[in-house]
Amino acid sequence: MSLNELPGRSRGVPRGGDAADSIGREPPHDLSAEKAVLSAILLDNGVIRSLVTELKDEDFYHPSHQILYAAMVRLKDRNQPVDLTTLNAHLQDEDLLEAVGGIVALAEIADYEATAANSAHYADIVREAAKKRNLISVASEIVSLGYDRRESADKRLDSAQGRSFTLGTEQGSQSLESLSTGRH
Repeated sequence: MSLNELPGRSRGVPRGGDAADSIGREPPHDLSAEKAVLSAILLDNGVIRSLVTELKDEDFYHPSHQILYAAMVRLKDRNQPVDLTTLNAHLQDEDLLEAVGGIVALAEIADYEATAANSAHYADIVREAAKKRNLISVASEIVSLGYDRRESADKRLDSAQGRSFTLGTEQGSQSLESLSTGRH
Protein backbone atom coordinates (compact mmCIF):
# COMPACT_ATOMS: atom_id res chain seq x y z
CA MET A 1 0.00 0.00 0.00
CA SER A 2 1.44 3.38 -0.96
CA LEU A 3 1.33 6.41 1.31
CA ASN A 4 -1.37 7.95 -0.88
CA GLU A 5 -3.62 4.93 -0.39
CA LEU A 6 -3.76 5.25 3.39
CA PRO A 7 -7.25 5.99 4.71
CA GLY A 8 -7.96 9.69 5.08
CA ARG A 9 -4.89 10.74 3.11
CA SER A 10 -5.13 13.45 0.49
CA ARG A 11 -2.54 13.38 -2.25
CA GLY A 12 0.21 15.83 -1.43
CA VAL A 13 -0.61 16.15 2.26
CA PRO A 14 1.93 14.12 4.24
CA ARG A 15 0.66 12.18 7.25
CA GLY A 16 2.43 11.40 10.45
CA GLY A 17 5.26 8.94 9.92
CA ASP A 18 6.53 10.46 6.69
CA ALA A 19 10.24 11.29 6.47
CA ALA A 20 9.46 14.99 6.83
CA ASP A 21 7.59 14.40 10.08
CA SER A 22 10.25 12.08 11.50
CA ILE A 23 12.83 14.85 11.39
CA GLY A 24 10.49 17.47 12.81
CA ARG A 25 9.84 19.58 9.75
CA GLU A 26 6.45 20.80 8.62
CA PRO A 27 5.51 20.05 4.99
CA PRO A 28 5.75 23.04 2.62
CA HIS A 29 2.61 25.13 2.46
CA ASP A 30 1.41 28.73 2.48
CA LEU A 31 -1.96 29.13 4.17
CA SER A 32 -2.06 32.84 3.30
CA ALA A 33 -1.73 32.07 -0.40
CA GLU A 34 -4.40 29.37 -0.10
CA LYS A 35 -6.81 31.83 1.55
CA ALA A 36 -5.95 34.45 -1.06
CA VAL A 37 -6.83 32.07 -3.93
CA LEU A 38 -10.17 31.20 -2.34
CA SER A 39 -10.93 34.84 -1.56
CA ALA A 40 -10.04 35.93 -5.10
CA ILE A 41 -12.48 33.35 -6.51
CA LEU A 42 -15.26 34.74 -4.33
CA LEU A 43 -14.41 38.26 -5.52
CA ASP A 44 -14.38 37.37 -9.22
CA ASN A 45 -15.86 34.20 -10.72
CA GLY A 46 -13.58 34.58 -13.73
CA VAL A 47 -10.68 33.60 -11.50
CA ILE A 48 -11.85 30.02 -11.09
CA ARG A 49 -12.20 29.58 -14.85
CA SER A 50 -8.57 30.58 -15.28
CA LEU A 51 -7.27 28.45 -12.40
CA VAL A 52 -9.27 25.24 -12.74
CA THR A 53 -6.85 23.66 -15.23
CA GLU A 54 -3.82 24.44 -13.09
CA LEU A 55 -4.90 23.98 -9.53
CA LYS A 56 -6.46 20.90 -7.99
CA ASP A 57 -8.13 20.60 -4.62
CA GLU A 58 -5.32 18.35 -3.37
CA ASP A 59 -2.82 21.15 -4.11
CA PHE A 60 -4.17 22.91 -1.03
CA TYR A 61 -2.50 21.84 2.21
CA HIS A 62 -5.28 22.69 4.64
CA PRO A 63 -8.13 20.14 4.46
CA SER A 64 -10.84 22.80 4.71
CA HIS A 65 -9.25 24.69 1.83
CA GLN A 66 -9.32 21.48 -0.23
CA ILE A 67 -13.04 21.12 0.48
CA LEU A 68 -13.76 24.78 -0.30
CA TYR A 69 -11.89 24.73 -3.61
CA ALA A 70 -13.54 21.47 -4.68
CA ALA A 71 -16.95 22.96 -3.84
CA MET A 72 -16.13 26.09 -5.84
CA VAL A 73 -15.14 23.97 -8.84
CA ARG A 74 -18.38 21.98 -8.56
CA LEU A 75 -20.41 25.19 -8.53
CA LYS A 76 -18.50 26.44 -11.59
CA ASP A 77 -19.06 23.11 -13.36
CA ARG A 78 -22.82 23.50 -12.74
CA ASN A 79 -22.68 27.02 -14.21
CA GLN A 80 -23.67 28.50 -10.87
CA PRO A 81 -22.15 31.66 -9.46
CA VAL A 82 -19.41 31.12 -6.89
CA ASP A 83 -20.18 33.50 -4.06
CA LEU A 84 -20.63 33.31 -0.32
CA THR A 85 -24.35 32.53 -0.59
CA THR A 86 -24.10 29.74 -3.16
CA LEU A 87 -21.00 28.27 -1.54
CA ASN A 88 -22.70 28.22 1.86
CA ALA A 89 -25.81 26.55 0.39
CA HIS A 90 -23.72 23.98 -1.50
CA LEU A 91 -21.68 23.09 1.58
CA GLN A 92 -24.86 22.74 3.64
CA ASP A 93 -26.44 20.52 0.97
CA GLU A 94 -23.33 18.32 0.94
CA ASP A 95 -23.15 18.33 4.76
CA LEU A 96 -19.65 19.88 4.59
CA LEU A 97 -20.19 23.28 6.17
CA GLU A 98 -18.94 22.22 9.59
CA ALA A 99 -15.98 20.40 8.02
CA VAL A 100 -14.67 23.74 6.73
CA GLY A 101 -15.23 25.56 10.01
CA GLY A 102 -18.79 26.77 9.52
CA ILE A 103 -20.07 30.11 8.33
CA VAL A 104 -17.41 31.93 10.35
CA ALA A 105 -14.65 30.28 8.28
CA LEU A 106 -16.47 31.19 5.07
CA ALA A 107 -16.77 34.80 6.20
CA GLU A 108 -13.07 34.82 7.08
CA ILE A 109 -12.18 33.65 3.55
CA ALA A 110 -14.56 36.19 2.01
CA ASP A 111 -13.03 39.00 4.08
CA TYR A 112 -9.44 37.93 3.43
CA GLU A 113 -7.45 40.73 1.82
CA ALA A 114 -6.70 39.46 -1.66
CA THR A 115 -7.19 40.80 -5.15
CA ALA A 116 -8.47 38.90 -8.14
CA ALA A 117 -5.71 40.50 -10.22
CA ASN A 118 -3.06 38.60 -8.24
CA SER A 119 -4.87 35.25 -8.21
CA ALA A 120 -2.44 33.61 -10.66
CA HIS A 121 0.46 34.53 -8.40
CA TYR A 122 -1.33 33.15 -5.33
CA ALA A 123 -2.12 29.95 -7.23
CA ASP A 124 1.53 29.59 -8.28
CA ILE A 125 2.56 29.73 -4.61
CA VAL A 126 0.01 27.07 -3.68
CA ARG A 127 1.04 24.83 -6.60
CA GLU A 128 4.76 25.21 -5.83
CA ALA A 129 4.21 24.07 -2.24
CA ALA A 130 2.12 21.13 -3.50
CA LYS A 131 4.91 20.09 -5.86
CA LYS A 132 7.34 20.10 -2.96
CA ARG A 133 4.97 18.00 -0.83
CA ASN A 134 4.56 15.55 -3.70
CA LEU A 135 8.33 15.32 -4.03
CA ILE A 136 8.63 14.63 -0.29
CA SER A 137 5.92 11.96 -0.54
CA VAL A 138 7.60 10.20 -3.49
CA ALA A 139 11.01 10.42 -1.84
CA SER A 140 9.55 8.87 1.33
CA GLU A 141 8.04 6.03 -0.73
CA ILE A 142 11.40 5.45 -2.39
CA VAL A 143 13.15 5.34 0.99
CA SER A 144 10.58 2.75 2.15
CA LEU A 145 11.29 0.68 -0.96
CA GLY A 146 14.93 0.57 0.05
CA TYR A 147 14.00 -1.18 3.30
CA ASP A 148 11.56 -3.65 1.70
CA ARG A 149 13.04 -7.15 1.98
CA ARG A 150 10.23 -8.89 0.07
CA GLU A 151 11.44 -7.92 -3.41
CA SER A 152 14.78 -7.93 -5.17
CA ALA A 153 16.82 -4.75 -5.37
CA ASP A 154 16.21 -4.59 -9.13
CA LYS A 155 12.42 -4.69 -8.66
CA ARG A 156 12.63 -2.01 -5.99
CA LEU A 157 14.83 0.13 -8.22
CA ASP A 158 12.31 -0.25 -11.05
CA SER A 159 9.51 0.80 -8.68
CA ALA A 160 11.52 3.81 -7.50
CA GLN A 161 12.26 4.87 -11.06
CA GLY A 162 8.58 4.45 -11.94
CA ARG A 163 7.51 6.69 -9.06
CA SER A 164 10.10 9.30 -10.05
CA PHE A 165 8.95 9.13 -13.66
CA THR A 166 5.29 9.48 -12.62
CA LEU A 167 6.12 12.59 -10.59
CA GLY A 168 7.99 14.06 -13.55
CA THR A 169 5.18 13.33 -16.01
CA GLU A 170 2.60 14.84 -13.65
CA GLN A 171 4.65 18.03 -13.60
CA GLY A 172 5.08 17.89 -17.38
CA SER A 173 1.36 17.54 -18.01
CA GLN A 174 0.72 20.50 -15.70
CA SER A 175 3.22 22.54 -17.71
CA LEU A 176 1.53 21.57 -20.99
CA GLU A 177 -1.86 22.58 -19.58
CA SER A 178 -0.37 25.93 -18.55
CA LEU A 179 1.03 26.50 -22.04
CA SER A 180 -2.27 25.63 -23.68
CA THR A 181 -4.10 28.14 -21.47
CA GLY A 182 -1.46 30.79 -21.97
CA ARG A 183 -0.12 30.72 -18.36
CA HIS A 184 3.47 30.00 -17.44
